[in-house]
Amino acid sequence: MTLFWQEDTAVFFGGVHMVHRAGTELVLAEDVAEALQVDVRKLPMVQGRRATLTCQQLVVRFVRSGQTRGDLSAVNQARSTDLRQIDASGNIHLQDEPFSVMGGRLTYDRAAEVVTVRGAGDLEARILRQDDRTGRLQLFRGPELRWYRASDRIEAPRAHMLATP
Repeated sequence: MTLFWQEDTAVFFGGVHMVHRAGTELVLAEDVAEALQVDVRKLPMVQGRRATLTCQQLVVRFVRSGQTRGDLSAVNQARSTDLRQIDASGNIHLQDEPFSVMGGRLTYDRAAEVVTVRGAGDLEARILRQDDRTGRLQLFRGPELRWYRASDRIEAPRAHMLATP
């Protein structure tokens, strides 16, 4: 991993495996809260979420609040840092239930809440959505696909879609 602190960017190379946990899935929540000087009992616990991403290269861009930019203390930086963008490449696989996203390159824009996946060479971009309640599967394949996370809408120009009844 290489951290470009002044550019608010981290770069990971070779066999990257990232796990994102939130809400009730958060690991060591009490320890994190203590380090950030937050009382977890006063925070509403949101539904758990666990997402995994594997790829060959991962570039993560952050945004920091302007008031703490000059303060390089680890606790202050962690408090004031939010995800801005993810750019993953090289045989990517994102698992974020109920979606499975595969392809050659993936970008995520947090402000727009959009995941874009592109194919590479002979590898098509693919998004698989499985409805746990009904068991229905939908598979989108094409050169470029977009998943709008806020609405769970899939945009698939020039793509093929398969679905189970």
